[in-house]
Amino acid sequence: MSSPPLPSPGNSWEVAYAGPESSVTSLTLTSTRELKRPRRNQGYSEDSTDDIPIQARYFQVGSPKLFDLGAIWEVVPQSSPLGQEWTGTIQPRVKEILENHNIKLETILLIYYPVENSAEAFHDLTTLIYAVAIESEQEWIPAVKDIRNYYLSIDRPEIGIEIRDDRSHEKMNCYPLTSSEPVVPIWRNIEHQVIDTLRLQDWLSLSLMRRGTKSGPKPISVVLTISQTSTMDWVEIREDLVRILEGHKLNYVAVEILKGERVLEVERTSEIETLSESMGSNVRCP
Repeated sequence: MSSPPLPSPGNSWEVAYAGPESSVTSLTLTSTRELKRPRRNQGYSEDSTDDIPIQARYFQVGSPKLFDLGAIWEVVPQSSPLGQEWTGTIQPRVKEILENHNIKLETILLIYYPVENSAEAFHDLTTLIYAVAIESEQEWIPAVKDIRNYYLSIDRPEIGIEIRDDRSHEKMNCYPLTSSEPVVPIWRNIEHQVIDTLRLQDWLSLSLMRRGTKSGPKPISVVLTISQTSTMDWVEIREDLVRILEGHKLNYVAVEILKGERVLEVERTSEIETLSESMGSNVRCP
């Protein structure tokens, strides 16, 4: 068997993220909806606590950690004592929690990640839940918290939780904006404000584009790439960029700060050169 998979905080290049403002925070019947930007710091959701750390990525969320989508896992045998406990008491309660949060469940499994020569029978136990998100992974966070609290209450802290949508496997791409987008005419002014805020910090490029997968949402994003060796507080910079956008009533525009020189892949279209030139941005085609 191979060595244990390393937990992945989502996009390994992602340093800080603030998504477009959304009203979907929880799908319980008693919850109130509020407008909120989902935020991540080094892959961890802003909704994390010391007791319940939450990692989030595109259509995937978990606690206390997430593993790479391609990591090898196996189902805990139903004949084992743990498998019997799972079937008899744990799984029904987890399903009840998911139902309370109106999550559209497809499959639920108790899995483990096999590790060669491990003293543990089941290494990195995880409740793997396949579900269909209405809008984004954000709507699953309250359920993840409740399931984690349940595991802590029954003295099963070793069982992690992961909820994923099939869209989590799709490749993230970048798409150019059309000239009809309201943000395009004012982008040059916004770009100057952002550059003034950044000053001479170790950033590499600043771009305005849509980011998403072929079948998923593609929000407009201000994407800032930074040096691999940067030690700046980019969370504070992210908040500065959010304030600039919201000052222009662009609450629907996301902010992504990514580490590396060539982390973006832009789909080539006939519009890219024209739009990049008119917007004064640094959208680059690899």
